[in-house]
Amino acid sequence: MRYTPLFPYFTNVKTAFRILYDDYVTEENGAGVVHQASFFGEDDIRICIANDTINKDTGSVIYPIDTQCRFIDEVKVEVRINISCREISTIIGISKSSVQRALKRYEETGEFQDRPCAGRPKKLNERNIRILNWCLDYSNWTINQWKNIIFCDEICFYVIKRKNKTKIWRTKDERWKESCMHVAAAGGGGRVNFYGTITSDGTGCFRIYNENTNSDVYCDILDNYLIPIVQLYQMENNYFYQHDNSKYHLSKQTQMKFHELGVKVLKWPSKSPDLNPIESLWTVIDNKLKSKSLSSVKELIEALSKAWLSITPQLCQKLVFSMPR
Repeated sequence: MRYTPLFPYFTNVKTAFRILYDDYVTEENGAGVVHQASFFGEDDIRICIANDTINKDTGSVIYPIDTQCRFIDEVKVEVRINISCREISTIIGISKSSVQRALKRYEETGEFQDRPCAGRPKKLNERNIRILNWCLDYSNWTINQWKNIIFCDEICFYVIKRKNKTKIWRTKDERWKESCMHVAAAGGGGRVNFYGTITSDGTGCFRIYNENTNSDVYCDILDNYLIPIVQLYQMENNYFYQHDNSKYHLSKQTQMKFHELGVKVLKWPSKSPDLNPIESLWTVIDNKLKSKSLSSVKELIEALSKAWLSITPQLCQKLVFSMPR
């Protein structure tokens, strides 16, 4: 008595896919029906030899895998013919192209192992290590400790050019249409530098200026804008000042100014803008500028002033309180 096999391969073997009987299978243990794999069990090979399903003398053995435990070509070919990549992708829940790549990789290498992924290298560079060590040093700081920090930053804003660029798709025919063009100007239409500070209680004093930031300009900012911030939020007795270690922050002139004003500087890793919570405000301000049609430096200064003054204490608190995370 024969039965219809579940899979289409080896259907040409006349002695296979038959129903056999043996008393080692009983109804008391399981369903009373078992599948025989001639080379994978003592009872299996005994029954298959006894019923001429295989013949160890003539070598008529059905063995679907090779010495490396991979399916032989007959099985692989039949599987590939009888099920499509789209059907496989639907069954296992991945894209059709991923299935095609996996099958191609298997045909080329005999393996399904993923190739090494591109991205962040496993070995940390000096900057990564410096930032990581800083994070570990301050990982136990509480919100109350971060409340005592004055975060500062200096940035450049342009009349026309925005920091946050929006990318859109254009067809080839739209390339030179007037409605698809944007006004541009050399140098961004003019620029100004902006100095700002925040604490967990809100924004501090700010300065908008045209000069390039150097030690002289920065010391003047400290003289006229830092102390009023400390007094505004009553932080005279216990505060740290944060800066990002630019050259003018570390100059001898600036260090002497810090000493003169009694400023305690927070240890901070260089080239780590992502750590500074005030950086998020520049995106907020840039989006506000984007909504305005600016044509001069004067208009830019007015828009910057309004944008800075519109920042709420709640937003500053949220940014500073994110530091422990």
